[in-house]
Amino acid sequence: TMKTRLIKISYLIFLVATVLVSCSDDELSSEEQFNLDVALIDEYISVNNLQNVKTTPSGLRYISNSIGNGEFHAQGEYAVVHYEGKRTDGTIFDTSLDGDPFTFQVATGSVIAGFDEGVRNINIEASGTIIIPSYLGYGSGGSGSIKANEVLVFDIEVLSEMQILLLDLEKMDEYLSTSSLSNILDTQSGILYEITTAGAGDNVKTGDDVSINYKGYLLNGVVFDQNTTGTFDYTVGTDGLIEGWVEAVSLLNKGAKGTFVIPSTLCYGRTGFNTIPPNTVLIFDIEIIDIK
Repeated sequence: TMKTRLIKISYLIFLVATVLVSCSDDELSSEEQFNLDVALIDEYISVNNLQNVKTTPSGLRYISNSIGNGEFHAQGEYAVVHYEGKRTDGTIFDTSLDGDPFTFQVATGSVIAGFDEGVRNINIEASGTIIIPSYLGYGSGGSGSIKANEVLVFDIEVLSEMQILLLDLEKMDEYLSTSSLSNILDTQSGILYEITTAGAGDNVKTGDDVSINYKGYLLNGVVFDQNTTGTFDYTVGTDGLIEGWVEAVSLLNKGAKGTFVIPSTLCYGRTGFNTIPPNTVLIFDIEIIDIK
Protein backbone atom coordinates (compact mmCIF):
# COMPACT_ATOMS: atom_id res chain seq x y z
CA THR A 1 0.00 0.00 0.00
CA MET A 2 1.00 3.65 -0.31
CA LYS A 3 1.24 3.88 3.49
CA THR A 4 3.59 0.91 3.62
CA ARG A 5 5.73 2.41 0.87
CA LEU A 6 5.95 5.72 2.72
CA ILE A 7 7.00 3.92 5.90
CA LYS A 8 9.69 2.06 3.98
CA ILE A 9 10.91 5.27 2.38
CA SER A 10 10.96 7.00 5.76
CA TYR A 11 13.04 4.16 7.14
CA LEU A 12 15.45 4.45 4.23
CA ILE A 13 15.79 8.20 4.84
CA PHE A 14 16.45 7.46 8.51
CA LEU A 15 19.11 4.92 7.56
CA VAL A 16 20.82 7.35 5.20
CA ALA A 17 20.72 10.11 7.81
CA THR A 18 22.15 7.78 10.47
CA VAL A 19 25.05 6.78 8.26
CA LEU A 20 25.74 10.37 7.24
CA VAL A 21 25.73 11.59 10.84
CA SER A 22 28.02 8.78 11.95
CA CYS A 23 30.43 9.78 9.17
CA SER A 24 30.01 13.53 9.31
CA ASP A 25 33.75 14.09 9.51
CA ASP A 26 34.80 11.33 7.12
CA GLU A 27 33.64 9.86 3.86
CA LEU A 28 31.72 6.61 4.02
CA SER A 29 33.80 3.48 4.04
CA SER A 30 33.38 1.07 1.14
CA GLU A 31 31.35 -1.27 3.35
CA GLU A 32 29.09 1.54 4.58
CA GLN A 33 28.50 2.79 1.03
CA PHE A 34 27.72 -0.73 -0.14
CA ASN A 35 25.23 -1.24 2.69
CA LEU A 36 23.61 2.06 1.80
CA ASP A 37 23.38 0.96 -1.84
CA VAL A 38 21.83 -2.36 -0.81
CA ALA A 39 19.16 -0.57 1.22
CA LEU A 40 18.36 1.71 -1.72
CA ILE A 41 18.25 -1.23 -4.14
CA ASP A 42 15.96 -3.21 -1.83
CA GLU A 43 13.66 -0.22 -1.61
CA TYR A 44 13.65 0.21 -5.42
CA ILE A 45 12.76 -3.45 -5.90
CA SER A 46 9.96 -3.24 -3.33
CA VAL A 47 8.43 0.02 -4.56
CA ASN A 48 8.48 -1.17 -8.19
CA ASN A 49 7.20 -4.62 -7.23
CA LEU A 50 9.97 -6.37 -9.15
CA GLN A 51 9.79 -10.17 -9.12
CA ASN A 52 12.28 -13.01 -9.62
CA VAL A 53 15.26 -10.80 -8.79
CA LYS A 54 18.58 -12.64 -8.62
CA THR A 55 21.72 -11.49 -6.83
CA THR A 56 25.29 -12.23 -7.89
CA PRO A 57 28.19 -12.57 -5.42
CA SER A 58 29.25 -9.02 -6.33
CA GLY A 59 25.90 -7.60 -5.18
CA LEU A 60 24.53 -6.97 -8.67
CA ARG A 61 20.79 -7.62 -9.02
CA TYR A 62 19.24 -8.75 -12.28
CA ILE A 63 15.94 -9.92 -13.71
CA SER A 64 15.53 -11.91 -16.92
CA ASN A 65 12.28 -10.92 -18.59
CA SER A 66 12.46 -13.56 -21.33
CA ILE A 67 14.21 -16.87 -22.00
CA GLY A 68 16.27 -15.98 -25.08
CA ASN A 69 18.16 -18.65 -26.99
CA GLY A 70 19.82 -20.21 -23.95
CA GLU A 71 23.30 -18.87 -24.77
CA PHE A 72 25.36 -16.34 -22.83
CA HIS A 73 28.25 -14.15 -23.94
CA ALA A 74 31.69 -15.36 -22.90
CA GLN A 75 34.83 -13.34 -22.21
CA GLY A 76 36.23 -11.69 -25.31
CA GLU A 77 33.04 -11.94 -27.36
CA TYR A 78 31.38 -8.82 -28.71
CA ALA A 79 27.93 -8.17 -27.26
CA VAL A 80 25.39 -6.02 -29.07
CA VAL A 81 22.88 -4.47 -26.69
CA HIS A 82 19.98 -2.06 -26.74
CA TYR A 83 19.68 -0.34 -23.38
CA GLU A 84 18.01 2.38 -21.35
CA GLY A 85 19.90 3.64 -18.32
CA LYS A 86 18.07 5.34 -15.48
CA ARG A 87 18.41 6.36 -11.87
CA THR A 88 16.36 4.84 -9.06
CA ASP A 89 13.94 7.77 -9.32
CA GLY A 90 13.19 6.74 -12.92
CA THR A 91 15.11 9.58 -14.57
CA ILE A 92 16.66 8.38 -17.84
CA PHE A 93 20.29 9.44 -18.28
CA ASP A 94 21.21 7.47 -21.41
CA THR A 95 19.61 5.27 -24.07
CA SER A 96 20.42 3.52 -27.33
CA LEU A 97 16.77 3.16 -28.30
CA ASP A 98 16.80 6.27 -30.46
CA GLY A 99 19.70 4.99 -32.58
CA ASP A 100 21.99 2.03 -33.14
CA PRO A 101 22.56 -0.64 -30.48
CA PHE A 102 25.69 -0.47 -28.34
CA THR A 103 28.57 -2.90 -28.99
CA PHE A 104 31.35 -3.79 -26.56
CA GLN A 105 33.82 -6.59 -25.91
CA VAL A 106 32.76 -8.63 -22.91
CA ALA A 107 34.91 -8.91 -19.76
CA THR A 108 37.72 -6.70 -21.03
CA GLY A 109 37.11 -3.63 -18.86
CA SER A 110 35.69 -1.57 -21.72
CA VAL A 111 32.49 -0.69 -19.82
CA ILE A 112 31.55 -0.29 -16.17
CA ALA A 113 31.81 -3.59 -14.30
CA GLY A 114 28.12 -3.80 -13.40
CA PHE A 115 26.93 -3.37 -16.98
CA ASP A 116 29.40 -5.98 -18.18
CA GLU A 117 28.38 -8.48 -15.51
CA GLY A 118 24.70 -7.80 -16.10
CA VAL A 119 24.92 -8.44 -19.83
CA ARG A 120 26.75 -11.72 -19.16
CA ASN A 121 23.83 -12.85 -16.99
CA ILE A 122 21.12 -12.18 -19.57
CA ASN A 123 20.58 -14.71 -22.36
CA ILE A 124 21.26 -13.70 -25.95
CA GLU A 125 17.90 -12.73 -27.55
CA ALA A 126 16.51 -12.00 -24.07
CA SER A 127 15.66 -8.77 -22.29
CA GLY A 128 16.16 -7.95 -18.65
CA THR A 129 16.85 -5.39 -15.95
CA ILE A 130 20.13 -4.95 -14.08
CA ILE A 131 20.49 -2.92 -10.88
CA ILE A 132 24.05 -1.85 -10.20
CA PRO A 133 25.48 -0.82 -6.81
CA SER A 134 27.60 2.27 -7.09
CA TYR A 135 30.97 0.56 -6.73
CA LEU A 136 30.17 -1.48 -9.88
CA GLY A 137 29.08 1.72 -11.63
CA TYR A 138 30.94 5.02 -11.58
CA GLY A 139 31.78 4.86 -7.87
CA SER A 140 32.77 7.88 -5.84
CA GLY A 141 33.91 9.81 -8.91
CA GLY A 142 30.65 9.80 -10.84
CA SER A 143 30.65 10.59 -14.55
CA GLY A 144 29.00 13.46 -16.41
CA SER A 145 25.46 13.82 -15.10
CA ILE A 146 25.86 10.73 -12.90
CA LYS A 147 26.66 11.79 -9.36
CA ALA A 148 29.09 10.12 -7.02
CA ASN A 149 27.91 6.81 -5.55
CA GLU A 150 24.72 6.57 -7.62
CA VAL A 151 22.93 3.25 -7.99
CA LEU A 152 22.13 2.69 -11.67
CA VAL A 153 19.37 0.71 -13.37
CA PHE A 154 19.55 -0.58 -16.95
CA ASP A 155 16.81 -2.17 -19.00
CA ILE A 156 18.63 -4.15 -21.68
CA GLU A 157 18.07 -6.43 -24.64
CA VAL A 158 20.97 -8.65 -25.75
CA LEU A 159 20.78 -9.05 -29.52
CA SER A 160 21.52 -12.15 -31.61
CA GLU A 161 22.89 -12.24 -35.15
CA MET A 162 19.37 -12.65 -36.54
CA GLN A 163 18.08 -9.65 -34.59
CA ILE A 164 21.02 -7.57 -35.84
CA LEU A 165 20.28 -8.70 -39.41
CA LEU A 166 16.64 -7.62 -39.05
CA LEU A 167 17.78 -4.18 -37.85
CA ASP A 168 20.15 -4.00 -40.82
CA LEU A 169 17.36 -4.89 -43.25
CA GLU A 170 15.22 -2.06 -41.88
CA LYS A 171 18.07 0.41 -42.56
CA MET A 172 18.67 -1.08 -46.00
CA ASP A 173 15.00 -0.81 -46.99
CA GLU A 174 14.93 2.80 -45.82
CA TYR A 175 18.05 3.57 -47.86
CA LEU A 176 16.69 1.93 -51.01
CA SER A 177 13.36 3.74 -50.68
CA THR A 178 15.16 7.04 -51.37
CA SER A 179 17.85 5.78 -53.78
CA SER A 180 17.83 5.73 -57.58
CA LEU A 181 17.94 1.92 -57.65
CA SER A 182 14.72 0.37 -58.92
CA ASN A 183 15.14 -3.27 -59.98
CA ILE A 184 16.14 -4.63 -56.61
CA LEU A 185 16.98 -8.30 -56.17
CA ASP A 186 17.85 -10.12 -52.97
CA THR A 187 19.87 -13.10 -51.88
CA GLN A 188 18.99 -15.66 -49.23
CA SER A 189 21.76 -14.25 -47.02
CA GLY A 190 20.20 -10.77 -47.01
CA ILE A 191 22.12 -8.84 -49.69
CA LEU A 192 20.00 -6.40 -51.71
CA TYR A 193 21.34 -5.49 -55.12
CA GLU A 194 20.76 -4.26 -58.65
CA ILE A 195 22.68 -5.23 -61.79
CA THR A 196 23.05 -1.81 -63.39
CA THR A 197 24.91 -3.01 -66.50
CA ALA A 198 24.60 -6.51 -67.91
CA GLY A 199 27.75 -8.46 -68.73
CA ALA A 200 28.43 -11.57 -70.79
CA GLY A 201 29.54 -15.13 -70.12
CA ASP A 202 29.70 -17.11 -66.90
CA ASN A 203 29.58 -15.54 -63.49
CA VAL A 204 32.70 -15.25 -61.38
CA LYS A 205 33.57 -18.47 -59.52
CA THR A 206 36.17 -19.71 -57.07
CA GLY A 207 39.60 -19.94 -58.66
CA ASP A 208 39.02 -17.18 -61.21
CA ASP A 209 41.54 -14.37 -61.51
CA VAL A 210 39.49 -11.18 -61.66
CA SER A 211 40.14 -7.51 -62.33
CA ILE A 212 37.62 -5.19 -60.66
CA ASN A 213 36.72 -1.55 -60.26
CA TYR A 214 34.87 -0.80 -57.04
CA LYS A 215 33.77 1.84 -54.57
CA GLY A 216 32.67 1.15 -51.01
CA TYR A 217 30.57 3.60 -49.01
CA LEU A 218 28.27 3.91 -46.02
CA LEU A 219 24.53 4.52 -45.98
CA ASN A 220 25.24 8.24 -45.51
CA GLY A 221 27.32 8.29 -48.71
CA VAL A 222 30.74 8.54 -47.06
CA VAL A 223 33.28 6.63 -49.16
CA PHE A 224 35.58 4.40 -47.11
CA ASP A 225 37.45 2.60 -49.89
CA GLN A 226 37.85 2.46 -53.68
CA ASN A 227 40.46 1.59 -56.30
CA THR A 228 42.02 4.74 -57.71
CA THR A 229 45.21 3.54 -59.42
CA GLY A 230 44.39 0.62 -61.69
CA THR A 231 42.07 -2.30 -61.12
CA PHE A 232 41.82 -4.42 -57.99
CA ASP A 233 43.15 -7.85 -59.01
CA TYR A 234 42.91 -11.05 -57.00
CA THR A 235 42.15 -14.78 -57.18
CA VAL A 236 38.64 -15.57 -55.97
CA GLY A 237 38.58 -17.84 -52.93
CA THR A 238 42.10 -17.11 -51.72
CA ASP A 239 41.65 -13.50 -50.74
CA GLY A 240 40.27 -13.41 -47.18
CA LEU A 241 37.73 -10.76 -48.16
CA ILE A 242 34.47 -10.19 -46.32
CA GLU A 243 31.72 -12.70 -46.97
CA GLY A 244 29.32 -10.16 -48.46
CA TRP A 245 31.88 -8.99 -51.03
CA VAL A 246 32.63 -12.58 -52.11
CA GLU A 247 28.94 -13.30 -52.63
CA ALA A 248 28.39 -10.01 -54.48
CA VAL A 249 31.23 -10.65 -56.93
CA SER A 250 29.84 -14.15 -57.64
CA LEU A 251 26.63 -12.54 -58.93
CA LEU A 252 28.48 -10.77 -61.75
CA ASN A 253 30.06 -11.76 -65.04
CA LYS A 254 32.58 -10.03 -67.30
CA GLY A 255 31.56 -6.47 -68.12
CA ALA A 256 28.77 -6.41 -65.53
CA LYS A 257 28.25 -3.62 -63.03
CA GLY A 258 26.14 -3.77 -59.90
CA THR A 259 25.34 -2.01 -56.66
CA PHE A 260 25.20 -4.18 -53.57
CA VAL A 261 23.77 -3.21 -50.17
CA ILE A 262 25.23 -5.67 -47.69
CA PRO A 263 24.12 -6.25 -44.07
CA SER A 264 26.72 -5.83 -41.35
CA THR A 265 26.53 -9.52 -40.51
CA LEU A 266 28.21 -10.21 -43.88
CA CYS A 267 30.70 -7.34 -43.54
CA TYR A 268 32.74 -6.45 -40.46
CA GLY A 269 30.00 -7.42 -38.01
CA ARG A 270 30.22 -6.67 -34.33
CA THR A 271 33.87 -5.59 -34.36
CA GLY A 272 33.95 -3.09 -37.22
CA PHE A 273 37.23 -2.35 -38.99
CA ASN A 274 39.40 0.77 -39.03
CA THR A 275 36.98 3.66 -39.71
CA ILE A 276 33.98 1.36 -40.15
CA PRO A 277 31.97 1.18 -36.89
CA PRO A 278 30.51 -2.09 -35.56
CA ASN A 279 27.24 -3.30 -37.10
CA THR A 280 27.58 -1.11 -40.20
CA VAL A 281 25.73 -1.80 -43.44
CA LEU A 282 28.06 -1.32 -46.43
CA ILE A 283 27.36 -0.48 -50.08
CA PHE A 284 29.62 -1.49 -52.96
CA ASP A 285 29.54 -0.44 -56.59
CA ILE A 286 31.38 -3.24 -58.41
CA GLU A 287 32.40 -3.63 -62.05
CA ILE A 288 34.02 -6.80 -63.42
CA ILE A 289 36.65 -5.66 -65.91
CA ASP A 290 38.11 -9.08 -66.70
CA ILE A 291 37.95 -12.75 -65.69
CA LYS A 292 40.81 -15.15 -66.39
